[in-house]
Amino acid sequence: MSLSQEIHLDHEQWENMSEDSTRFYEYNHSKEDRDNRESIVSEIIPTINRIIYFHLTPRQSQVMSLYRKELTQINIAKILGISQPTVSQHLNGKRRNGKKIGGSFRRIRRKIHEHTSKGIWPYEDKRILIALDLLLDKNITHRRALSILDSVVKKYIR
Repeated sequence: MSLSQEIHLDHEQWENMSEDSTRFYEYNHSKEDRDNRESIVSEIIPTINRIIYFHLTPRQSQVMSLYRKELTQINIAKILGISQPTVSQHLNGKRRNGKKIGGSFRRIRRKIHEHTSKGIWPYEDKRILIALDLLLDKNITHRRALSILDSVVKKYIR
């Protein structure tokens, strides 16, 4: 009896899959590429942490903190003593009277966009906010995303 099942993906599904979500990320990239990626992450995370701290509700912050530890929504629900649908609402929001409301991910995206569009730079490096705002564009191509990340790398890695 096999524990895994083979799934066939079409071209579009492969294109939308993040490289770092695959098992072979480390093997498909050089040590320099992996180090560059780690450097970018270490620069971006403090900015995202500040957005979470200042702009999410205490419960959204709790859920997001556990989610970032790669726990499932079910496990987060058990830890916090709430239901899985409630965890999902804290992360993704819900519809009320036809309008989307709530949701940590939506609020973080909105705050990043607000700060960049209004020219408000409450955090140390406006380049990180600009890059994050560009990366959150729904119509972004893979090539454009790499170009944006490359510009962040060039700033921090010399």
